Amino acid sequence: MFDDIVHDCEKAESWPLCPSMQGGVQAAMHSLNQINSQLTLRRESLFSTNLAKFRLLLWEGYSTQSHCQSKEVRTLDLLKQHLNQHIDKGVKDPIVRYIFFSAGNSRKPLNCTLEAFRFLCTYLQVSPEYADTLLSFGEPSGDIVEFHQPSSYQEYFLPPVAEKFLKTPELGRSGWELRNIYKLSAMELSADGYFMRQQAVHHSFDFATGKSLFIITKANNNAIRRQIEGIGKGAVPDSTARSFLDSLETQLISFIWCADGWKEHIGVLELKIRQISKRIHNISMSSEDEHVSFDHGGQGASSANPDSPWENQDGTGPRLNSFKRISSVLSDNFRWIGSEKRLGTSSTIVVEPKKTKTTSERLQENTETIQNSIKRIKILEEFPFSGLQKLTSACQHLQEAKLVMVLNIGVLADVREFYEDLFEAAEFPPGIKKYHATELQTFLRRIRCSEKKLSTQCTRVDALIHITNDGKNLYNSIQQRQSAETSTLFAMDALGTSIRMESSTKRMEDIAQSTERDTASMHVITFFALVFLPGTFLGSFFSTPIFDTTSKESPWEMNWGLFWLFLKICFPMMVITILLWGMYVYVAKIRRLQRQRARVAQLC
Repeated sequence: MFDDIVHDCEKAESWPLCPSMQGGVQAAMHSLNQINSQLTLRRESLFSTNLAKFRLLLWEGYSTQSHCQSKEVRTLDLLKQHLNQHIDKGVKDPIVRYIFFSAGNSRKPLNCTLEAFRFLCTYLQVSPEYADTLLSFGEPSGDIVEFHQPSSYQEYFLPPVAEKFLKTPELGRSGWELRNIYKLSAMELSADGYFMRQQAVHHSFDFATGKSLFIITKANNNAIRRQIEGIGKGAVPDSTARSFLDSLETQLISFIWCADGWKEHIGVLELKIRQISKRIHNISMSSEDEHVSFDHGGQGASSANPDSPWENQDGTGPRLNSFKRISSVLSDNFRWIGSEKRLGTSSTIVVEPKKTKTTSERLQENTETIQNSIKRIKILEEFPFSGLQKLTSACQHLQEAKLVMVLNIGVLADVREFYEDLFEAAEFPPGIKKYHATELQTFLRRIRCSEKKLSTQCTRVDALIHITNDGKNLYNSIQQRQSAETSTLFAMDALGTSIRMESSTKRMEDIAQSTERDTASMHVITFFALVFLPGTFLGSFFSTPIFDTTSKESPWEMNWGLFWLFLKICFPMMVITILLWGMYVYVAKIRRLQRQRARVAQLC
């Protein structure tokens, strides 16, 4: 196996398809090919191509040392030189080894090249599943960011199966080891608020030699700083049991970290949600404003239930109120009194017109109703559409937070169950189980505490989502109410116009009746004028100098000179009058035709 590792390190660019990785249960060829394709495809987005940013941090502790020592590797050659010393000089792996990958942030490539990552994984025989957990790091290919994919993978290798592909005595590897691979997410506070961060861990522990390996990938240095603080305080373990317990403590740092920050993040969202919900619930609608009357001449008709402004019990909402108020226009004009006889006899319906109000009173009520509607619309407009957008955004963040917390709980449960089964396994070292049972149970209990902590926040998120949905539903009711009030405003405006038109119609009717009476009087006058017209004409004609009635000798002597002068003046004036009237009618007709042609031309 040692020769295979040496050969594979020389051709590390083929990892995870190298021969040393194809002997285990975890090495299904289909999965290996898929992981290799993803690494090649994400070469530039996941790994850095800028050699100046290359940086790996190593903490190692050998049996000859009391404490772990740190080493920073800045080039691939230095990494190969550091690891090849175990192959070239026969130096066995350290008791404790921590390797840290980092990046500027979760959307930037790791400070490591793909070649260095492949070489490191080849030498350390890293499970290919760890590479799959790293695919959510680096620059995203689009708007989809794979933060919300906490996952876990555990392996437990026992001789003699593990001896075929893991046992390497030259490097101090017995093959009897466990592997715990997991990726977790948590909320971390930054200068711009809380942001979701992720951490991927590859841990292996050799039960025969007590060697512990941690490969930790984290976008920023917060979690790395926690790990380093824990490493710096602890000495290099002097026994397998101590090394195993230290590995459990190291993992607890990640398990506790994944449960932190959610409470504060949800608290920020809750504050925003409650502020918006308070504004929605505090929109005041006075009961007197609900008595909106669409009176069309009768007594005012108020809403059916003034104490329930929304009236959503029957599912119709505020539109039902408007319909009821509008329908009162028809129902209030007449009072129907029916008397119904038995045995199917016909009923008698008596229509009694109610006492109508004056036009000024109706216009005054209409104006007051319009003012009340405008007042309610202004109140409803105090909650803008941006409030609904903020509620929707908060609800989305809550759902995302719950998704990640539920997945974190699943990862913690998988790890806990894995270690519970491991502690109960017959192959588990009896010395650890017998003398350190308390520490083992404490480890499991602290994992359960993180699970409960996350479960509590999930329950809190569920309650906030219900509050958010209630606020959104109430906002929709506000929008419906605003639409109904707007419709009411237009209806009342139309009603006012109708009242004014009705008043104008009544005045026109009075004018028509007065004109009719005047026309009848004129007919009488015209009739009598027509009756007396012949006599008047004859009287006027005989009173002219044409007839000389003053002569006693000939009282009916006619003055023909004056008569012909009368005809010469009268007939030409009649002809001139007729011609002038005809010219006026002709010009008016020409102008009318020109206007008609102009309108037709505009339409065409």
